Amino acid sequence: MLRPLAPLLFSSLLLAQAPAPAPAGPLAWLPANATNVMVVHDLLPHLQALLASPVFAELVTASMPLQEQMFGGARDPKALQRLAKPFEVYVPREFGLALPTAFWDRLVDVLDAATAVLGLKDQDLDAGEARALRLAAEEAITSVRRVDGLIWVEARDERVADRWFESIAGMLRELDPGLGIGVTFGDGVVTATVKAREFAGGRLVTQLTKLGLDLHGSWDPTFAATLRLDGARLVLQLGERGAGNFDGKVFGDLWPAATPPFAAWTVDCGDNLARLAELQERLLGMLGSPEEAVVDVASQAFFRLQRMLDNLGRYRGAVQLGAEWVWTTEELFDEATETIDPVPVALQRGYAPLAGPGLVIAAPLDFVGATVLDQLATQFGSRGMMTSDAFDQIYDFFAGEESALFEPGTLLVTRPAAFRGQEGWPHGAMPFAAFAVVAKANDDAAAGAFMASLSTHLATVLDVEELAWKAADLGPGIDANLLDLEALAPELASPHTDWDFAPHWCVLDGMFVLSSDPNLTRELAAQMRGDQVPVPASAEAVALMSLRGDDLRGIAVGLGKWAAVVPLGDAGLMVQPLLRAVQVLGEQLDVVDWRLDEEVDMLRDVLRVRWKAAK
Repeated sequence: MLRPLAPLLFSSLLLAQAPAPAPAGPLAWLPANATNVMVVHDLLPHLQALLASPVFAELVTASMPLQEQMFGGARDPKALQRLAKPFEVYVPREFGLALPTAFWDRLVDVLDAATAVLGLKDQDLDAGEARALRLAAEEAITSVRRVDGLIWVEARDERVADRWFESIAGMLRELDPGLGIGVTFGDGVVTATVKAREFAGGRLVTQLTKLGLDLHGSWDPTFAATLRLDGARLVLQLGERGAGNFDGKVFGDLWPAATPPFAAWTVDCGDNLARLAELQERLLGMLGSPEEAVVDVASQAFFRLQRMLDNLGRYRGAVQLGAEWVWTTEELFDEATETIDPVPVALQRGYAPLAGPGLVIAAPLDFVGATVLDQLATQFGSRGMMTSDAFDQIYDFFAGEESALFEPGTLLVTRPAAFRGQEGWPHGAMPFAAFAVVAKANDDAAAGAFMASLSTHLATVLDVEELAWKAADLGPGIDANLLDLEALAPELASPHTDWDFAPHWCVLDGMFVLSSDPNLTRELAAQMRGDQVPVPASAEAVALMSLRGDDLRGIAVGLGKWAAVVPLGDAGLMVQPLLRAVQVLGEQLDVVDWRLDEEVDMLRDVLRVRWKAAK
């Protein structure tokens, strides 16, 4: 359902009648047209506090074996503090940027021109195609204009700023005159100017003319950048400064004048996402030309830029640091944004963070699975860790129609559990975290269809003939399907259904449950079928997540015991020190909470990290 227009119009009137207070400090001198702004305050006090903290000392001590493995030597906390001391003077007090929305317009103009020129190099164009592309190239190139914006950095003292300025000025003095970049020097000011017709000795215009482009004699845009030394601050001005004074309304209430945040940002990329999509489509149409390799690389670059802007979207955010670290991000909606479905009440009842880490989110299970796998591929794919055919098969399953059998609403929970030693198990009592995934299925048959397909794919991944399931009664109203561990992993099997590790799935009142522990399943059934008020009760909640320090410590301890008996090869030399460092971190951490709420005209994302009080 589309969001109604009336609440949006009403909220805009309220905003117009009560503008945000003008920002204090660094933002007061910015121009009024700054819609893409980022500012980061002094990082040094936070670094100094971290280096002097007990948690840092314990983490470094715990990681010394890991340092030995990775770097062939180790530094203790005091040694690292001594090494860091001489560099403190070079840590800026502040840095940031302020760009108008038109900055993205100018950037896409350049990409548009480059794409059109690349297309003209295709020798297989017929006369009509060549003429149309040539006109498009001429229009794109002659639309390229000045880029405006501000980038600044404030050093710790004027001597450091002066040294930075002289280093940059020295590099500009050594520029090759053949580049056609004019540089003028003044007292604390240096300006670099480039005229399009003079760049690279005029070779750019010559090459464009050879392609049959008529750039007209009047086309000669000038690009200028001025670096100014203002006390301890270096300011780089791109193009010209916008008129007026920045009023801070793009930050909403994220920039309170009394307590400015450690960092804040806001991004408005205008309609350039659509423009980038058009350019990428044009590039894909050029594939198969003599420039295929170049076009393919360019298309990938466009895709990454488009994805970056898509991720930024229309965001603003802030970071507060102290005893509690708070990241707040707001995604502003427009009138075309669809309303997000709320988290089902039954899943909110099953969410009990005090009992163990949990996550509840208003998204279908197949979407959650595809998103998690996509993030893993993004983070580890370049290292060859997520590029196997088996991984691709599971990802395609979650991303395809075969798994699209769920309505919005997914719950993930874990609980502490103990793997009970039994005859034939040589490693004693091993900890084992119980976990469960709960999702709202389209119907009872959908759950069975999902598990049948998933089992087939997992059997291929595990290189076994099949994953067999057998009926099991886990209690009143819980008819489950128990994984046949005797056939899959006899050393983990047990004849008792109240055993901690007994993977199974079932359907509870329309909710699909995939669980490792019958006790956890019974607990979830009681909670979801109860009539108690969901904790936390929220009509706006899109996602909730909680992880306590004790939970993190328990996970590290448990994984450490498993790592001691599972063959890990060379990786085993680094796993134990790393897990020890995570254990120490868990001892210092109180809780990590994440909350995503849909408000009137925005999606508000708040991540809180609270540390335990110093002893």
